[in-house]
Amino acid sequence: MLNQNLWTAQGLCNGTLGTIIDIIYQPTDERNHLIEIPICVLIKFDGYTGPTISRDAVPVTPYSACFTKNGTSCVRKQFPIAVAYAISIHKSQGITLDKAVVDIGPTEFSLGLSYVAFSRVTSYQGLLIDPAFPITRLLSINKNLGWTLKRTEMEKLTSGLT
Repeated sequence: MLNQNLWTAQGLCNGTLGTIIDIIYQPTDERNHLIEIPICVLIKFDGYTGPTISRDAVPVTPYSACFTKNGTSCVRKQFPIAVAYAISIHKSQGITLDKAVVDIGPTEFSLGLSYVAFSRVTSYQGLLIDPAFPITRLLSINKNLGWTLKRTEMEKLTSGLT
C-alpha cells in the first residue's frame, strides 16, 4: 500500500494497493549487493491504467526525510510503501475494494465503523465477514450516545419538512 501521494491525477494516492513485481538494485559486485538500498521497487497497482515500465508495473523510488533528533540532523531514506495484508477500518476509509474479509470486532466503539468496513467493497458478493457476530452487535448501535444525539437532531430537521 502506498503511504504517500505520488501521482494523484493517475490514482497513485495514499492508500492505493498493489503487488510488488520486482526490486531493482544498482549493479555492484556480489559482495555488496544487498547492503545498498534498491534503486526502485516495481509495483503493479490495482486498477492503475497510466504509463508503466514493464509487466504493467510502476517504478517507486525511495524518498529522503530530513529531521533533527537531539540536535543532530538526520536523514532517513525509505520507500513510501507498507505491507497491507490487513489494514484497520480507519485506514480503509476512502478506498474501494473488489473483495474484503472484515472483522468488525465485538463492539462499535466509534459510531460509523461498521458502515465504513462494510461499504468498502463494490458488491456484497465481495464481502466476507469473519468472525461471525450476533445481530445484537449491530442492534447495539441504536444505543450509542453519538447515534442517539444524531437521530434526535435529524428528527428535528426532518419534522419541519413534512
